[in-house]
Amino acid sequence: MPTSAGAVDPSAIFPRIAPTFTISGTVYEVGLSGTQPLAGVPLDISVEYQSHPPQTTTDADGRYSATRSGTDPFTVKVEKPGYVQPCVARTLHEGTDNVLDIFVVRESVIRDAGLPAAFALPERTVSGVVFESTASGKKPVAGARLTADYSSGLGWGPAATTITDRAGRYVLCGLQRASIDFYVSSGFSGRLVPVESGVSWLDVELSRE
Repeated sequence: MPTSAGAVDPSAIFPRIAPTFTISGTVYEVGLSGTQPLAGVPLDISVEYQSHPPQTTTDADGRYSATRSGTDPFTVKVEKPGYVQPCVARTLHEGTDNVLDIFVVRESVIRDAGLPAAFALPERTVSGVVFESTASGKKPVAGARLTADYSSGLGWGPAATTITDRAGRYVLCGLQRASIDFYVSSGFSGRLVPVESGVSWLDVELSRE
């Protein structure tokens, strides 16, 4: 609304209040025999370029709900030992209620049998093989950990994590943003790998420490 000459615009005195909204959904475990809700899962719900200790835990039916404020995108990350979350769960409509279901897999399942066939892979996906170079050629690295990070290489915004299977293969999914970095580590030297827009297959070489 226009103000008269000499009048003070109220917005200059009272800052705009950030909208409050709810992020909710269900955490599911995907196994070789199917999918089921997972109770007692700690969740880190933070703006996508940050990470904080979990303050929300799924209930007996695997459901969670949290209230947040602001206009930046948020990510929901599972923090349960022995499990990985291969797909990013990221709010798409900032400042409004979002429903984000999350799918996790036991590390032991991926390590021994790969990602279960029942695991849905929302776009964008990036997959490949983690390997080391030896005198006899390329050798796959099993059990390497890959983390998709949304903090421009600072390591503050992990959004999804997986490990490689026995053949060194990995898949990360739900990577909505064009700018992504992968942190890759195992018993080798860790490595930061920038992932360019449009890339869907990326092999990663690791070197022994």
